[in-house]
Amino acid sequence: MQGKQRAFIKQARTKFILQQAFCLVLTGAPARAQSRPTPVRTAYSALSAGIGTLWLTQEEGHFKKHGLDSNLIYIRGGTTAVQALLAGEIHFGHLSPVPMMTAWAQGADFVWIGTTTHQMVQYRENSRASEPEFI
Repeated sequence: MQGKQRAFIKQARTKFILQQAFCLVLTGAPARAQSRPTPVRTAYSALSAGIGTLWLTQEEGHFKKHGLDSNLIYIRGGTTAVQALLAGEIHFGHLSPVPMMTAWAQGADFVWIGTTTHQMVQYRENSRASEPEFI
């Protein structure tokens, strides 16, 4: 089982690196051959295992390896992190989809790159959903 977990973590980390690199290419980031790495500020809004790939990528030096001077920033609460993202204070956010979708529904302009999970993390069922007043 640990082999599958390692493979999943490695795959998620690789996806995250590629997603961030893709965004930097789209924004016209300077070439990697420069002497100074490109500064990148990434926010996360939860202290959980889901952020593990982000921390591992930082700690193992993968950002530096690809010419990025990464700074991970903990911002308590997804709504505050979305505000920082829209204000340009951070470049990326590893956030809950709820505040992102709320901002989008209100007209915010941003790009959703991807996710680090293959399924919905939380599920809530309304036991009264089949009652006539909910249909």
